[in-house]
Amino acid sequence: MFNLNKISKKQWVFGILAMTITIFACKKDEELPPNPYDSVDYGTTSPYIDSLNQNSITSIHRDIFLPKCANPGCHDGTFEPDYRTIQSSYSTMVYHRINKNNVEESFTFRVLPFNKEESVLYERITNCCFVNQDDRMPQDNIGVGLPDEDIARIGAWIDEGAKDFTGNTASYPNTEPSFTFFVAIDTLFATTYQDNRVDDIPYNPFILENNLELYVVPLIEDDSTSTANLLNPTLSFSYTADGFDNPDYQITATPIAIPGEGEFMLCRFNTSQFLTDTTVYMRFSCNDGDHPNDTQFPLNSSPEPYKTYWSFTVNP
Repeated sequence: MFNLNKISKKQWVFGILAMTITIFACKKDEELPPNPYDSVDYGTTSPYIDSLNQNSITSIHRDIFLPKCANPGCHDGTFEPDYRTIQSSYSTMVYHRINKNNVEESFTFRVLPFNKEESVLYERITNCCFVNQDDRMPQDNIGVGLPDEDIARIGAWIDEGAKDFTGNTASYPNTEPSFTFFVAIDTLFATTYQDNRVDDIPYNPFILENNLELYVVPLIEDDSTSTANLLNPTLSFSYTADGFDNPDYQITATPIAIPGEGEFMLCRFNTSQFLTDTTVYMRFSCNDGDHPNDTQFPLNSSPEPYKTYWSFTVNP
């Protein structure tokens, strides 16, 4: 028989505490509710499901443009098209005018929605020799084109409207006419004058003889209206660079179609009606029918060399 007198108060307290913890732990285990998630089968694999439309710009950019075209020194922002992002890819392709054309000048846009055959992008990935031999894209492996599956996806995207990443089709652009260059030529189309400049400086006034009959032919581009259908085609003349609110002389241009060359505006005049040894500034204007105001060039805000380039002097 043990003797309580021999048990210290400290031993007594620890003994009681141990018994209490053991009883409480057993009781707590018995009262735990069942876990409702114990019966869930989470499986052992998580298969990847590609939910993107394979012919969408998002999918094509991820699988083709980004890994195969946006390589260093290629379409990485160094030059267009810029394939670094979906947005830059789209904006530098769809309805984006091309910089380099084939001999026949068959193309206008890098991507023309609903028409892969007239899209230079599709031509570049299918034609071995667009301009030069073996210039098919991509160029990192000359002579080896994209897989047929990639080409088919790009072609399908174009033919389905070349939609953006939100699923919308771009509207046809409608910019104002542009004409920064012109030709000054005699009425027989034999001699040009625009390169004969004062002091041989390219942007100085060009020199004309007195009593000379000639044409000034602005080279016009417009994305929606043919040259022959441009409205208010006018060539104005002024003895001051910015004096076109009240020009000294004006003529209406005449449209003409030259077989094999295209459509042009002819501005015919005789130099005898201008002061000699005096700079005569020119300004051409027209309207494509889609904008409220006529498009003019050069403008008052144009740099001085543009204004003097569009000017001439008449010899005495």
